Amino acid sequence: MSDLSDRLHTAPFIRLLVPFIAGIVLGDLFRPELKWLFLGLSIGFALLLPLFLTVTFKRESSFGIILLPAFLFLGLFIATDLRYVPLPLPEKGYFAVIDEYPLEKERSYRALIRLLDPKIKVLAYFEKTDSFHRVKPCFVV
Repeated sequence: MSDLSDRLHTAPFIRLLVPFIAGIVLGDLFRPELKWLFLGLSIGFALLLPLFLTVTFKRESSFGIILLPAFLFLGLFIATDLRYVPLPLPEKGYFAVIDEYPLEKERSYRALIRLLDPKIKVLAYFEKTDSFHRVKPCFVV
C-alpha cells in the first residue's frame, strides 16, 4: 500500500471530510430551493447504513459507498441553505387571523398571524397604538 493510502486508513475523518467539503463547494451550482431534496437524500443514504453495520470484508466498501454520498448531500444541503432567501410577499391587501395573543415588546407588538390567501403563517410586528391592546386571537379552522 502507498503512504497516502496508509494515512487515509488511520484517519477516516479525512475520508468523510472530502465529500462533505465537495458538497459545500458544489452547492453554488444548485438553486437554493433544492435544499430539502439534498437533506432528504442525505437522510435516505444515512438510513441505509444500518444494513451495513455488521461490516465484513465484503461489505466494507459498500459501507463507504453509502456513507460518502450521505456526506456529499449533507454538504450540498448546508451550502444551499446558507444561500436561501425566502421571496417576499407581493404588496397587496391580505386577510389574516391572529393565531396567538400578541406579545408586547418595547416599541411594538409581535403576533403570529395566519393569512387566508395564501394559506401561510407569518410572524408580524405591529406598531404600538391605543386600540391594539384589544386584539385577541381568533380560533378559526
